[in-house]
Amino acid sequence: MYLTFKAENNEKGIYAALWNKATYYYNQSKMDSVSQTLHEALRLAENSMDNKKIVDCYIRLASVETKLGHFEASKELTFKAFEVAKKENHWENLYKIYNKLGNDFFYENKMEQALMYYLKVDSIFHAKDKQETALASALSNIGNIYMGLKNYDKAETYFNRSSSVFKSLGHVEGENHIMVKLGQLLWNSGQYRASINKLGAPLQYYKTAGNLNELTIITNWIGAGYLKLKEYGEAKHYFEASLDYALEAGDQFWEANGLVNLAEISRLEKQPDISIPYLQKAWEIYENMNITYNSPQILKLLSQSYEQKKDFKTALSFARQYQQLTDSLTILENSKSLQEIEAKYQTEKKEQEIALLKAENAVKETQKLVYIGLVAFLLIAFAVIYWIYSNKLKTAKKIKELNDLKSRFFANISHEFRTPLTLIKSPVQNLRIHVDASQKAQLDMIENNSNRMLELVDQLLELSKIDSGSLQLILKQGNLSSFLESLVSPFEYQSKEVQKPLVVHIEKTTSPLFYDKDVIEKIVSNLLSNALKYGDTNESIHFESKILEAHLQLIISNKSSDLTPNDVSKLFERFYQSNTNNDGAGIGLALVKELVQLYEGKIDTNLNSNQLTFTVTLPLRSNLKHAVVTTTPREFDHLPIETGENTQDLPILLVVDDHPEIRTIIASIFEVEFKVIFATNGKEALVMAQREIPDCIVSDIMMPEMDGFEFSKQLKNNELTSFIPIVLLTAKTSAGTHLEALQSTADAFLTKPFSHDVLKATVKQQIQERKKLQAHYSQELILKPTGILINSVDERFINRLQEVFQEEFANPDFNTELFASKMAISRMQLHRKLKSLFGVSATEFVRNERLKTAADLMKNKKLSISEIAYGVGFNDLFYFSKCFKELYKVAPSEYQKSL
Repeated sequence: MYLTFKAENNEKGIYAALWNKATYYYNQSKMDSVSQTLHEALRLAENSMDNKKIVDCYIRLASVETKLGHFEASKELTFKAFEVAKKENHWENLYKIYNKLGNDFFYENKMEQALMYYLKVDSIFHAKDKQETALASALSNIGNIYMGLKNYDKAETYFNRSSSVFKSLGHVEGENHIMVKLGQLLWNSGQYRASINKLGAPLQYYKTAGNLNELTIITNWIGAGYLKLKEYGEAKHYFEASLDYALEAGDQFWEANGLVNLAEISRLEKQPDISIPYLQKAWEIYENMNITYNSPQILKLLSQSYEQKKDFKTALSFARQYQQLTDSLTILENSKSLQEIEAKYQTEKKEQEIALLKAENAVKETQKLVYIGLVAFLLIAFAVIYWIYSNKLKTAKKIKELNDLKSRFFANISHEFRTPLTLIKSPVQNLRIHVDASQKAQLDMIENNSNRMLELVDQLLELSKIDSGSLQLILKQGNLSSFLESLVSPFEYQSKEVQKPLVVHIEKTTSPLFYDKDVIEKIVSNLLSNALKYGDTNESIHFESKILEAHLQLIISNKSSDLTPNDVSKLFERFYQSNTNNDGAGIGLALVKELVQLYEGKIDTNLNSNQLTFTVTLPLRSNLKHAVVTTTPREFDHLPIETGENTQDLPILLVVDDHPEIRTIIASIFEVEFKVIFATNGKEALVMAQREIPDCIVSDIMMPEMDGFEFSKQLKNNELTSFIPIVLLTAKTSAGTHLEALQSTADAFLTKPFSHDVLKATVKQQIQERKKLQAHYSQELILKPTGILINSVDERFINRLQEVFQEEFANPDFNTELFASKMAISRMQLHRKLKSLFGVSATEFVRNERLKTAADLMKNKKLSISEIAYGVGFNDLFYFSKCFKELYKVAPSEYQKSL
C-alpha cells in the first residue's frame, strides 16, 4: 500500500501507511524501526504544515524514548510538540501533551510534577465537558499518586471519577482496572476484608478475559489481605494461584514475589523446610533480574526460618547479611571508593618495590654503611619524636581536663540557676491575682526576664555538651520540607504580633532525607528569634530553604539599621554588644555556629544596605563524624509482602489541624503505635469524633469553621465523646491562652514548636489515665458512675447505661444490637464508648454486669444458683458457671458459700 500511495503521490495515503507501519513495529518492540518510520512521517507532516500530525509524531516518538527508559529525551520531544501545539491552542493536542508529560514524570517518581500535568488534563476536559479514555487514565494516575502519599480520601475520589468516565464510555476493562485500584486502596487503609470483596469482581472478569498479568496481581493482593487477617489457608491458596499465573505468563518478577509470600506463610506455619527453598529460588530470580530492594526482606525471612530449624549458626549469618544490606547506600559507595583506592595503592606499592630493587642493585656495595647510619639516625629521630609526642599527650590531657572542668562548671551552674529562677517565677504568678494594672506591668517584666534567663541556662547547657564532646547528631530519615513547615509556622503568628511580617519559601521534598530534627530546630528557632528581636518594625523577615547538591541551604534575612559591617564578624561571639545603647546578642548565635560546625556545615553572614542575611548550609548525608543513624520504615511499600501483624487493635488518634504539613509531622510521630485519622477543622473533627470514637485527640486552636476552644467544649458536652482526652496545640505562648485552653475542658496544652517526645508522652499519659478508670471499674461489684467518674456528662451516660441494663438484664434476648438501640447510638459507637470508659466491649459489658448482679444476689442464701442464673438473663446454666468462674476464679456455689 505504501508503494502504491507513493507512486500516486498521495500524501494522505503515504502518511496513513507510515503510521500503520510504525504501529506494527511498536507492537513488535522494534524501536529503531519505529523511530525511523516516524521521522519519515514527521518530515511529510512538516512539508504539508499539518500541525496536528506533527504533534502526533512528536508524542509517538516520545513514547518510543519512554519505552527505552530515556525519560529526558522523551520530555524534550514532548516539549517540541508543545511548541507546535500552542500556536493553535487546540485542546486535543494540549491534553495529549500534558498527559504524556505526566506519564514521564510519574515513571521518574517525580510525583509533584506528574500531578501538576495530570490536573491540567482534568481541567481541559472539564472546560470542554468531554469524556474520553485519556481523562479516565489521568484521573486514575492522580489516584495512584495520592494513594502513594497515603491521602486515601483523595485517592478514592479520583478513582471513583475515573470509574465513572470508563462507565460512561462503556469501557468494561477500564472499570475493572479501577476496581482493582480501589481494592488496593482498601488494603492500604487497613480494610482487608473489604479489599478482598472488592477484588472479587475483577478477578472473575480477568479470568474470563484470560489476562494473566492482571490475574497475577489480583490474586497476590487477595492473598496479602488474607495474610493480614491471619487466614493462612486462604492466603496460601491465592499466593499459589498468583505464582501459577506468573509462571504461565513468564513474569519472573511476580514469580519471585509469589515465592516470597508462600515462604512467609510456611514460616508462620512453622514449616522452615518449605519456606527456605522458596526463598532461595526467589533470591536467584531477583539476582538474575538485578533487583536488590527485596533482598533485605528475603535475608530476614531466611534468618527467621533457619532459627525455626534450630540452625542458629546459619540464622546468624543471614541476620548479619540483612543488617549489612539495610545500611545506607553511602556505605556501598564508600566501599567501592575504598576498593579503587586500595587498587591504586597496591599498584603504587609494586612500582615502589621495583624501583627499590633497582636502587639496591646499584648501591649494593655501600648498603651496609648506609644502613648503619640510617639506623642510628632513626634511633635519634625516634627518641626526639617520642619526647615531643609524650609532651603533646601530657598537654592534650591537661587541655582535656580543663575542658571537662569547664563543661562540668557550665552544666552545674546552669542546673543551680534553675531552682532560684523557679522560686522567682512561682511567687510572681501568685502575686498577679492581687495586684493592680501598674504593678502587673512590673510583674510582667520580672517574669519575662526570668524566662529569658531560663532560655540562657538551656543554651549554656547545650554549649557545655558541645564543648565536652558529648553531643551527638541523631540522624533519621523523614520529610524535611514538612518538618521545616512545622518549625516556621509558629513564628508566622508571632511575626504578625510584632508587625514584622514573615515571608516563607520552602522547597518541597518528596523523598526521605537524613537529618537531625533537634539540631535543625535549634538553628532555625534561634535565627528566626534573632530576626524577630532585632529586625526593624514594619520590615519583612524572609525565610527560604532549598536542596542544593545533597545539602540543605537555609537563608534568613531581615532589615537591621543598628548593625554596621564591623559588627557582622563578631555576631557569633558570646554576649557580643555593638555598643552600650543596644541589646547584646547573647549566646543564641554562638550556639547556632557551634551546632553548624558539629553538623560539618557552614554559616555565612552578609550585611548589604542594612539587610542582614544568614546563610546556613548543612550536609544531608548519613556518614557524618559525630552522627548516629537511626533507621525508619520506608514511607512507601510497593509490594504486599507482609509479616502478618494485625493493626486492627491499635488505639485511634484523631489529629485536627488546618495545616497539612503539621498533620503529616504529627502522623509520623504516632503512625507506628496508633491508627491516625485526620480532620482539617473543629466542625469536621466533631463529626469524625462521634463516628470513630478515638482514644485521644490532638488539635490545633486557630482553625476555620470552628476553633480548638469551641471544639473542646462541644466534645466534652456530648455523651458520645465526653470521655475522650484532648490535647490542644497552639503557636500562642501566653499564660492567658493556656488558661483559656484548660477552661475549655481540654486535658492538656502544648505550644508550637513542640517536642515530639513530650507530645507522644502527653498522649500516652492521657490514655493511661483513662485505663486507670477502667481498672477501677473492673474492681467494682456493681457499676457506680459517681464513684469512678467526675465528668457530669459521663455520669449522665453511665446513669442511662445503668437504667437500660436494670430494665433489660433479665431478658435473655438482650444483645448488643438491642443495647445500642436502647441507648440511641450505633453499635460501633457503643462498643468504642464502653471500650474507652471501661476497657470492655459491649458484649463483655453486658455479660460482666449480669455476673456482678448475680454475685450480689448470691448474698440471699435462699436463692439457688439456677434461679439466680436464669434471673440475670442466662439460658444455659453450664455457660453461666463457666463465665462466673472466669470472672471470679471460683465456681458459683463456692462463691455463695463464702459469703
